[in-house]
Amino acid sequence: MYSPTTFESLPRETRQEILEQLPRASKTSLLQVSKLWSTEVAGHTHLWTNLVFGPRSVETDLLVASKWIDRSGSLPLSFTICQAAGGSRDVSPANIGLVSLLDSVTTISNRLGKLHIQVPYIHAQYIHNFLTSLDFSNLHTLTILLEPHWTDIIRHGVSETATLEDTDLPAFHTSYDLPFLRHLQLSHFPSFVPPLPTGARGTRLTEILLGPVGSVKPDIEELKQALESAPGLQRLGFHGEIVGLSLNDFQLATTVISLPSLTTLSFSHTPPSILYPFVSTLDIPNFTSLVIALKHSNTLSGDDHPSELIAALHTPLIAARLRSLTIQALAYPCDSFFYSPFTALETLSLDFSGLLSSNYWTALAMGGGEESLATLRNLRLVNIHPAQAQEIVLLRSEADQPPLHSLDLLLFEVALVDGRSRCWTAWLERNVGTLTLYNIIDAQTHRHNQSFFEL
Repeated sequence: MYSPTTFESLPRETRQEILEQLPRASKTSLLQVSKLWSTEVAGHTHLWTNLVFGPRSVETDLLVASKWIDRSGSLPLSFTICQAAGGSRDVSPANIGLVSLLDSVTTISNRLGKLHIQVPYIHAQYIHNFLTSLDFSNLHTLTILLEPHWTDIIRHGVSETATLEDTDLPAFHTSYDLPFLRHLQLSHFPSFVPPLPTGARGTRLTEILLGPVGSVKPDIEELKQALESAPGLQRLGFHGEIVGLSLNDFQLATTVISLPSLTTLSFSHTPPSILYPFVSTLDIPNFTSLVIALKHSNTLSGDDHPSELIAALHTPLIAARLRSLTIQALAYPCDSFFYSPFTALETLSLDFSGLLSSNYWTALAMGGGEESLATLRNLRLVNIHPAQAQEIVLLRSEADQPPLHSLDLLLFEVALVDGRSRCWTAWLERNVGTLTLYNIIDAQTHRHNQSFFEL
């Protein structure tokens, strides 16, 4: 068992040597990422460091990379490749800096645990060759975020205007030997088509997060085949539309997608009208958790209406089964009975930064009746004053509802130093099982937590 190592824990001379070799543009990124290492590595001894390169002086960064890799011994690595959107738009081999950076992974590919590629203006064929030609036998987390500029890439991963020899390049398929891959995130990939990478031991995927796809969308049957090829899938998330499928696609669908292990669904900026039709196509007996971030300005279009979201959340298919609900950017109107249908809810996480967020606080404080949220045990609130949190706890007590096991508050710094706020938080500490205060300014916490919200 290895002890976790962070940038700050390296000898002072070593840190200075690394910083001196980095170009000025990368020093800031390195310092920012070094703060992340402390939280990401804590409790995860299989990670040693996270290498971040870009946006400029790639060749200089490669020299530093080789030294870091030598120091890391035999520990698995987390490797991040980023390039600024303002970089070269050349997708030919002449874009040597980025291609060289991808090539540099050759010597350590079989030691990578996490790989994050976020690059604009690179052709999908380079990513394909990269994944098929190297040994990623220990990779458990893969993130590929491409530039929206390349959404004109056709189904087989080759631009219609490109002059490439291989015109039969699948977008994401089983030739990728990723036997231990568990977490997959794709955005603006040419397409999302089945089957998923299986490797020698079958698909072990437990999490799939999908952003917008390219110009060719899958049909329902293809989506079914892709998702069902991961029988251990526990978390499924979408950003924007659901892989390009429309409301009409789901309304006309007769197929059922069976995901027996799925517990969590997450939607970010997904049109509200699609939620219920999509969920109704799923056979998810163990579904208990929903994460949703739907901003009014980003989701209302065409026939969408604020009531669409409320109606979808309140259907028994969703509301009666949820034990955990996270809502970010509260921007839809609601009444005092909004929480009443969630009869089994144990954990509720709310972000009060949205335009209409006060409606949700009022509904939470009013309770919607004595039976509303009677099962709630854990409450997590962002951008709320301690006095409002105190009122919620008081009203629950007056309604003879069980006390909260835990209350997490993410506050502005001023709310932590104000004298009256200290009195309110002291009262809360006495009346809930565990109180955790988060400082929204510098993310300092009284109790370590890796992330307040995870979407």
